[in-house]
Amino acid sequence: MHLFLGMEVERNHDEQLLHINQIKYLKEILKHFRMEDCKPIGVPFDPKVKLQRNANGNDESKGFPYQQAVGSFMYAMLYTRPDLAYPISVLSKHMANPNIEHWMVLKRIFRYLQGMLQMKLQFGATPSKEVPGYCDADGVVILKIGGPSHGLFS
Repeated sequence: MHLFLGMEVERNHDEQLLHINQIKYLKEILKHFRMEDCKPIGVPFDPKVKLQRNANGNDESKGFPYQQAVGSFMYAMLYTRPDLAYPISVLSKHMANPNIEHWMVLKRIFRYLQGMLQMKLQFGATPSKEVPGYCDADGVVILKIGGPSHGLFS
């Protein structure tokens, strides 16, 4: 295993596979935001939640580091965690004036990561051309090719 820019890179020559993850970095994020003991969940974003702009204009973000947390997740999203792309894109729209509802949705991502720390991106040769299954960004399983977005985690 090798560490490169906070990413762990594992190479299996026999199986022609390359695994990339940021488990160490994500554990540091959970610890930094005091969420290392949070209850894990399986879906990063509730598709029923419709976030609204902070209409009253009050700065409700005092007391919680919303921008710092979103930025930390964005770094992981760009390199090894494409499963965070949708929730982070939604939350980043509210960076200038977040409210408590935005913070609660962000805490859900912490809980999701707590349960999914061991996920890795896998690259390499595969014996089959079939995709055994994949998941939409909001956690809805899609059974046939042609859905809105897809990826493969191991």
